[in-house]
Amino acid sequence: MKLSGAVLFALAPLLVACAGPALPTIAPSSVPSVTPLPSITPVPTQTIQTSTPMATATVTPEPVERWSSTSPDGRWIAQGMMEGPFLAGDEEKYHYQLKVVSADRAIEWTVVDAIARWGLGYTTPRPFHWSKNGRYLYFTNEPVPDGCAVFVNGSDLQRVDLNTGRVQEILPPGAWWLSLSPDEKQVAYIYWNGEVLVIVLRDLATGAERRARLEAGQGDSQAGNLID
Repeated sequence: MKLSGAVLFALAPLLVACAGPALPTIAPSSVPSVTPLPSITPVPTQTIQTSTPMATATVTPEPVERWSSTSPDGRWIAQGMMEGPFLAGDEEKYHYQLKVVSADRAIEWTVVDAIARWGLGYTTPRPFHWSKNGRYLYFTNEPVPDGCAVFVNGSDLQRVDLNTGRVQEILPPGAWWLSLSPDEKQVAYIYWNGEVLVIVLRDLATGAERRARLEAGQGDSQAGNLID
């Protein structure tokens, strides 16, 4: 299996036995292609609420984690943050956010701004890749599991059109590790199907996928570090 113009990966399998929640499992697609996924279109200063609105939570100040990424052409800055856990009512929750701002501060897209329940680990939106043509930012919702998940760099793949703020889902949640091909036409990802690890090549335009099982041995296993 190859990504366009490059050998697909260097694979580092690892057998582990650890406590904590299992990472997500997704089922293989039964057809070679998929119908284009629906998209959402944020506008400047508008927020996409995926859970409890900020106004309904009683927030206790907690340390904030921040991260940022600048596009190669210097025209855009992606800014993310996570604060929590904090007590909201009788539940522990956390707040996370991802914005994309033009370098001249004339445009600001609020891509994600939400509160979620704090559990065994948490998930935050992270910049993943800036397109070579300067039009898109790819990002993923990266799990931070409470346990021994060694190879995890994302769970899904989303694409922000920097001209409009439109967000399109490229890959639904369920992956452990992601790698985008240099020409941005394919994504390789690894997931657990309930029995073995599976590596998948997905065409971003059509959704067509090719799959191969990774027979890593008995017990819990992980793999990652896909290199384009």
